[in-house]
Amino acid sequence: MLRRTVHLAKYLSAPAFRRKISRQLNKGESLHALRRDLHYAQQEAAPSACRGG
Repeated sequence: MLRRTVHLAKYLSAPAFRRKISRQLNKGESLHALRRDLHYAQQEAAPSACRGG
């Protein structure tokens, strides 16, 4: 519980720390979106490859 309190205090008091956290979250979300798009692209490409088209 103490770690969360320290983290929250640091997050609320340090704008640079908030930017760092936001950047890290954005990277993770972008990576997830890319993986999702690649997965769906592979699913769409696979049936046409099996049909010979």
